[in-house]
Amino acid sequence: MYSEPYQKRQCDFNYRSQRVLLPNETVVIPGFPDLSLDLCLVFPA
Repeated sequence: MYSEPYQKRQCDFNYRSQRVLLPNETVVIPGFPDLSLDLCLVFPA
């Protein structure tokens, strides 16, 4: 998951926070706190 975008130089963008999620985790969908996505359904073993 990426968050907190920033611009180092003109046309050079990145994210301050980069988080790796494992395929067996569940993620809350930003902007929809009551919805979540089970990653094992997206990335089956």
